[in-house]
Amino acid sequence: YISVYFAKLAGPDGRVLVFEPGPNNLPYIRKNIATHSNIMLIENAVADFVGQARLHVETFSGQNNSILDHARILTANLRYAGLRSVPVYVVEVPCTTIDSALAEARLRAPSFVKIDVEGAELLVLRGMEDTLQQDDVALMVEVTENHAPIYGLLKDHGYLLFDDKKMPIDDVRKIGGNVFCIKKNSPRAGLFQGRSGGT
Repeated sequence: YISVYFAKLAGPDGRVLVFEPGPNNLPYIRKNIATHSNIMLIENAVADFVGQARLHVETFSGQNNSILDHARILTANLRYAGLRSVPVYVVEVPCTTIDSALAEARLRAPSFVKIDVEGAELLVLRGMEDTLQQDDVALMVEVTENHAPIYGLLKDHGYLLFDDKKMPIDDVRKIGGNVFCIKKNSPRAGLFQGRSGGT
């Protein structure tokens, strides 16, 4: 549904790239986007390399699949759901980077990137260095691991960081959850006017 929502926001002249490697999720997303010609599905994991990756597939909801080999996030989500454990299996999947996928599709830098990859977000960000250099690429990153390196990388690329209440994240100890990242000189920074605190 997120892909379909973004496709409506992008409109008929826009394009939405969706990355999904999970064999348990692919049947649903293929069906959901079938009538949306402006959505391009890339059946790959995303990280900081091009090749093959080991995907840990959980059988609870498919929302906790990860290329990381630990289950901290899955364990926390199962506990929240009142469950103790579910089977997890590993499959080999193709893996790409954002920069490589954009180059292969001959697309310019996107205006917005949503990253929700169950702990592998630093790898995804490292694989989109060219994209992060562009003037006005906004991000929403679910930060669950590697808080300090992610904070440093985004700051080094000229991003202002905000939480989901539009409050500035001006200290590495505040980063976590869904983080919105806007380039300092972006016209979109005006959406957060008066909240940037000079960061």
